[in-house]
Amino acid sequence: MVDILWIGVREEVEAGDYSGLISKLRNEGDYIPQEARILIADIIEGKIVRPANRPRKIYKEYEEQVIADYVRMLQIELGMKQMAAIAEAMSKFKIGERSVRAFLARSPEGSLVKFARRLKEQEKRMMKLGSGPIKGLSVQHEV
Repeated sequence: MVDILWIGVREEVEAGDYSGLISKLRNEGDYIPQEARILIADIIEGKIVRPANRPRKIYKEYEEQVIADYVRMLQIELGMKQMAAIAEAMSKFKIGERSVRAFLARSPEGSLVKFARRLKEQEKRMMKLGSGPIKGLSVQHEV
């Protein structure tokens, strides 16, 4: 008989993610089904090992995209130089420069960044024509 609370745990472990197994072991109380006991024995015996090239988790990719977009928005909206924007991201997100630069290299521009870039270009064209900035269309928040 398969315990529905433990379905998928073996697949997660075989993919290299032990977090589901660990939380189940800590939160299930005294009851551990036979399938889980076999799984734990397989891990201890070395029959199941973490794959060397595990894919990154989805939330990590999202987090990297947010940081990269933050740096790009600082550059577009506030006119910061890249190093100043990177330094700001380092202090806000508590990460190193190499990480921020890697996120920038890996992450494509998000749609909000593309919109902000186009809006800035439009504002520059309008300024050249002498009509001034467009009220209420800037992405930058006024204080």
